[in-house]
Amino acid sequence: MYYYVDYHCHTLMSGDNSQTMEELLGSAADRGVRELCITEHFNFMPGTYCFGRFSFCEHDKKRKELARLWPGTKILLGLEMDYMPEFMPIIRQLGRDLPLDYYIGSCHMSNGRHVFGDDFFEGRSMEEAYREYFLTVSACVRQRAFDTVAHFDWVKRKGCELYGPFDMAPFRDIIAEILRDMIDLDMTMEVSEAGLRHPPAETYPSFDILRLYRDLGGENVTYASDSHNPKQTSAHNGEVYGALEQMGFRWITVFEKREKKHIPISGA
Repeated sequence: MYYYVDYHCHTLMSGDNSQTMEELLGSAADRGVRELCITEHFNFMPGTYCFGRFSFCEHDKKRKELARLWPGTKILLGLEMDYMPEFMPIIRQLGRDLPLDYYIGSCHMSNGRHVFGDDFFEGRSMEEAYREYFLTVSACVRQRAFDTVAHFDWVKRKGCELYGPFDMAPFRDIIAEILRDMIDLDMTMEVSEAGLRHPPAETYPSFDILRLYRDLGGENVTYASDSHNPKQTSAHNGEVYGALEQMGFRWITVFEKREKKHIPISGA
C-alpha cells in the first residue's frame, strides 16, 4: 500500500478558491493521504488575488484545532512563493523566519509577464517562449532558497494550446542542466497531478522529464495535487504513484520544519 502525501494544496487564504481547510482535510482523508502540507500563495504584487492574505499564526491555530478531528492525517504548513528576483532578500528572510515545514518556489512570472497570460506567448515561437520560461526556472533553482520548484514545466499549460503537445526534446539541454542543479543542491522534485486536469493532460513535470531526472541520479520526489477545491485533492495519486514506482523511484520525500526525510513509496 502506498504512503500517500500531498505537499501542495490551497484554501480560502490563497484568494483564488473557495475551499475551506475543513473541506481540504476531509477530501484528503477520504483519499488516504497520510501527510498534507497546506501551501498558500504568497507574492509582493499589490492588487493580486493573494496579496496580503497570508497569516501563519491564523493558519497554525486552525491547523491545531483541526488536527484533533483528523488524527490519521499529519497536517503541515508551507508556502508557495512566487519567484520574483527583485524581492529575493525578503523571500529568503521569510524562509528563515517563518516556522514553515516546506517552502515552494513558483515561476508564475517570467520577466514581468504571467506565464499563463496571452502576452507571454504573443508573437513568439515555441522555442522563444519555452526557453525563456526554463531560464527563469533555472534562475529560481540557483537561488538556493526553496525546497522545490512547483509545476516544473508549467509553461506547457497554455503553451500546449498554442503549439501542440509538449515535447521535451528541443529543450533537453536546459532541462537537464536544471535537473543536475537540483540534484547537486539536494532539492526535491514536485510531481504534480494538476496537469492531468489541465490542457496538457499529463503531470508536471512530464514523465519524460521525470525519467531523465531519475537517469541523472535524481531520487527525491514528493507528490502534489495543487488542489483548489475538494474534488482536486489527490484525485490521481494511485496512478501517479504507480508510475513513479515503475520509473524506479524508491521513496517519497517528506518534510517537517524544512528538514527532509524519505519514506518508502510503498509505505512506512
